This record gives sequence, C-alpha cells and structure tokens, in this order.
Amino acid sequence: MAKMSRRRKRTIVGSAIGLPVAFLAVLFVEAQLAAGGPKLPEEVYALDGRVEPLVPDPGPVPPPLRIAWMGDSTAAGVGASSADYALPRLVAKGLGRPVELRSFAISGARVGDVFEKQLPLLLAIPAEEFPEFVVIDVGANDATHLTNVNGFRSTYLGILDKIPESASVITLGVPDIAAVTRLAQPLRFVAGVRGGTYDAVVESLRDQGADYVNIADFTGPKFRADPDRYLAADHFHASDAGYQLWADTVIPVLRWRLFKRENPNEPEPLQPKEAKGTVKGSAP
Repeated sequence: MAKMSRRRKRTIVGSAIGLPVAFLAVLFVEAQLAAGGPKLPEEVYALDGRVEPLVPDPGPVPPPLRIAWMGDSTAAGVGASSADYALPRLVAKGLGRPVELRSFAISGARVGDVFEKQLPLLLAIPAEEFPEFVVIDVGANDATHLTNVNGFRSTYLGILDKIPESASVITLGVPDIAAVTRLAQPLRFVAGVRGGTYDAVVESLRDQGADYVNIADFTGPKFRADPDRYLAADHFHASDAGYQLWADTVIPVLRWRLFKRENPNEPEPLQPKEAKGTVKGSAP
C-alpha cells in the first residue's frame, strides 16, 4: 500500500480535530441563545406551613406529617402559577393527611449548594421537630453546568450521611432535560444524555437507604409529546400541569415509604413502579 502523503495526513488530522471543535462551538452558541430566552418572574413562593389534604383518607385524622424539601428551582416552585401549584405543596396535598411543610430549596442550586447552604438549615431544626421525611430534588443544574460526576456523587453522599436516621429520605431523579424545548438540538440531546448520567448516580444512592423517584422516565414522554402544556412560559421549567405530573410520580413512592414506616410489622407492600429505574440518557 502506498504511503500516505504528508499533506493528506494533515488534512485528515485537521478534519478529526475540526469536527469536535465545530461541534463544541455549536453547543456554545446554542447555550448562549438558550440563556437569552424568555424569563419568568423572579417570585419566591412561601411554601412553609400546614397543608391540608385534597382528599383526606377515611378514618381518624392523624397528626401532621413533617416533610422538608431541599433542592433547586423545581422544588422551589419556579414556573408554577402560585405556591399551591409548587411541587412540594402538590405532593403534600396528595398524601391524604395534613402535612407540616418546610422548604429550603433555592432556584439554580446545585448539589454543592444543597450541602453548604440548605443542609445546615435542615440540621438546625430541633430533634423533637425534625422532619419525618426529607425530599431532595437536585441534579439538573449540575448536569447543565458540568459538575464533575464523581464530585456530584461524593457531595450527595455527604448530604445523606448527615441526615439523621430518624428521617426517611426520598431522592428525586434528574428530569428528562432532553424534553426542554428551550434548548435547541444538538444541545438538547447532549443535555439529556448528561442528565441521564446524573440520574443514574441518584438512583444508585438507594444503596445508602434513600428511596428513588424516577422522574425522567415517568414524566419525560408526556413533556416531549406536549411541551406547550407541561412547560412554563420560559420553555424550561415545568408548568402547573407539569408539576402535577411530577407530583403524581412522587406521591406513590412517598406513600409506600410512609406505610412501611408506620407499619413495620406488616408485610412489605410492593415497591411502586415509579421507584424503579429503566432507560437512562435516551435520545429525544
């Protein structure tokens, strides 16, 4: 076989280097365009307080269940039309019993922010008032801001290690970022794959005693099929209807853990399908 000329070698090498560089340039431009898209009002909802059930369970009214949330904008209610349509309140209303709700979630938070800023507030709650459930909803911003995956896992583990054993922990998986229409292709595809990577990390934390909620697989297809309905006006956060989808996914897992918590001598009920993982990082 004839030897390849130096010029041809340079052409092939230049093409091999140029394609990834061009691809990264496209992603950078798309990210800048997405950042300049429509904005939502920067309203911070007051989510704390007693939440009454939408449909009370029959029988005597039990004492309020104490639930605390930590996380990012999806746990803070960004995109919802009011506090009542924020995810923590929708979940509380769907449990069939009164809930004393606390939320430390902040829009834009990453796992490091939860560890450094929100966890200390949770741990400052007196033992006699400490939540029976702690829900953690973080990871989407880590995926879009390229947080190191190993660092994400180790910081998340640090959070779980500091939460008292008296509390049951529910971790929400990373949502289907590939369903977000604010991001153009191929950025949307890349973000979706990265989101799946972080979601797999959250799912693996079940080994540490946390219960996982598979948000991406159980809400993503509907978001993709009807983004105008399930996404807010910024085409990024969930709308009221989108948060209701999320709540309908969280509630079965929380009720399952609640039954196990309050009925330790009863046969363990079947794990809800929403607590199981399937395909991660699927293409849009």
